[in-house]
Amino acid sequence: MKSKSVAPALSLRQERKESQRYLWHLKSPWLREFDHQPWWGNRENQVTEEAAMWEVLRRHPQTEKLLTLEGPLHPLYSDHERFLAEYGRQTWSTLTNRFYDFNKKWRKSLSSVHAQWGVAAFGYSEIVTITDPELAMLGKKFKENFFSQKFGNEVDADPYERARKIWNLIERLNEATVNTCSSNRDAFEVLSSGGVLIGFNPNKPGIAERVQIEVRRLIKEKSGSKEAENAGKSYFRSWLAIIAQFEKSELNRPRMTIRDDQLFARYRRIFMKRHSI
Repeated sequence: MKSKSVAPALSLRQERKESQRYLWHLKSPWLREFDHQPWWGNRENQVTEEAAMWEVLRRHPQTEKLLTLEGPLHPLYSDHERFLAEYGRQTWSTLTNRFYDFNKKWRKSLSSVHAQWGVAAFGYSEIVTITDPELAMLGKKFKENFFSQKFGNEVDADPYERARKIWNLIERLNEATVNTCSSNRDAFEVLSSGGVLIGFNPNKPGIAERVQIEVRRLIKEKSGSKEAENAGKSYFRSWLAIIAQFEKSELNRPRMTIRDDQLFARYRRIFMKRHSI
């Protein structure tokens, strides 16, 4: 029987350094640039999912990196990452007052958020199917490589180029039946996010029933995987209450006063097991 490997415990210094990642917008220069106004007051139970997820995701440590990017965003960024990169400093209430369609566009973009957040938004490419484990692996590798090397280092595009060759071959082999993806990038993004692409001929008799059976099979298969077990549930309204309570305490804390560790632990738990946005 194989013994499970246990990750080494972090030293007190390492743990303190790790914790600082979740406080980025409460420190200079973000303290002035980032709007912390808890506009929902004590009415978090009435806030919509898209509004709550905006306030949660714009506080994620990865959003700091998105906000510090200079120049055009990479084409492989998801729609919700683009919104965060451009508007992440501002609150939901500010943005919905400025742009009449911000709510609708952000809601649609949430379909690309990692499943671990438990968001129930759906987008145009939510159901599109050709499974290829090598494509999925290359997509994940490229996205991780791209984000980790974005600051000053050259991005290794080899995984993307290899994936494109594989997908181009699939497209040629399935030219008559694969009509669900508008471009290579759509397919690549879906697979990179752990999705499954389904190709079918809509004109074939009985195809609807067959597709439904296949979709149910894939969902059942996915629900038994370790990735699905780690997806977790979304408690977005509770997260708003925790954010408001912690940030109010933190922003009013004199420099020499010790931080409320209990409050911070609750705040940090929102993000710490959700490394991707």
